[in-house]
Amino acid sequence: MIAIKTMDLRNDFKRVSDLVNSGEKVLISRPRNENLVVISEKEYNELEKMRRNAEYYAKIDDAGRKNERGMQMKKLNLSAVADEFESISSEMSLFYNTKTGEFDFYSDFIMTLEESSAKAEEFEDDAWIAAPSQQDFGEYDMMVDFADSVTDPRKNEMLSIALEGKGAFRRFKDTLSRVGLEDEWYAFKHKAYKKVARKWCEEKGIEYTDDIGVCESESEQASENCDSDKSGFVLGKTAAVSTIVNENNIAKAVWSGALEVFATPMMIALMEQAACECLADGLEPGQTSVGTDINVAHTAASPIGEEITATAVIEAVYGRRIEFTVTASDKSGEIGKGKHTRFIVDAEKFMKKAETRT
Repeated sequence: MIAIKTMDLRNDFKRVSDLVNSGEKVLISRPRNENLVVISEKEYNELEKMRRNAEYYAKIDDAGRKNERGMQMKKLNLSAVADEFESISSEMSLFYNTKTGEFDFYSDFIMTLEESSAKAEEFEDDAWIAAPSQQDFGEYDMMVDFADSVTDPRKNEMLSIALEGKGAFRRFKDTLSRVGLEDEWYAFKHKAYKKVARKWCEEKGIEYTDDIGVCESESEQASENCDSDKSGFVLGKTAAVSTIVNENNIAKAVWSGALEVFATPMMIALMEQAACECLADGLEPGQTSVGTDINVAHTAASPIGEEITATAVIEAVYGRRIEFTVTASDKSGEIGKGKHTRFIVDAEKFMKKAETRT
């Protein structure tokens, strides 16, 4: 048993009484040559989880060292690795399987003790090695470097002020939107993550390729440094889908209002459908796209019977993250417009991750 040790028996007995009175289970043990030990069931479970994690990470680190000693590994694409690294949160850890070339994750935050134990056993295989943690990426430093790179004095000052004090990440994101530098930031950040990916691959002895570029403009896409056209995600590519306003897609029917006009959620869904169509012929087998961000305005109402057309245009390609300009219109003109972002994912792997959250 893992236990909290104390020399103060009087406080121990008082603590037992307090815990029992509160309805919490209490574990009491007297280890050899030690004084009385008092620990709640909740504390015991937390400490047990910490012990399991310590054993788990020790095994992962050992697996990493074995790979460094010469295990044959699959080549990785740096842009794909950068995308995986960008998806890491503070509550999860990412691992790479050198045999299959796949990434998988581990998270105490969204996994039960039983699930995390099972995952730890899975990662005992020597093929698994740990990716950097979120703290290793230094995204705050990336933001500072980006702000320093902005030559416009006013925008530079606004970004620098946003980075001061608590809440810097949220203020920085909001400021990027106000000064119109979101696309430039995402391109800058992706390249920074690729540098981290390159360093990690070299440290772990993993062979890599760098054949997917980050395109910010049509002129850059035309250069030899950008290969987004090889994947089928070409800047300026357009797709459109249409629907008729009916009793099933009006605001009153989908609880987004009380009127019989085309519902905002349905307009957004139609825009996403157009974006999906835009990507459809560029996806590899087993891939799909998921929406990760949308910011639109619904500017005009459309009554029942109107035909609505949503159009999506690829505006930027950042590895597996694709950004669109989206619009919607009826016969009278534009009814909505905005920005939308989708991420290319492996469908089976994505669903496995989603199922762990249920």
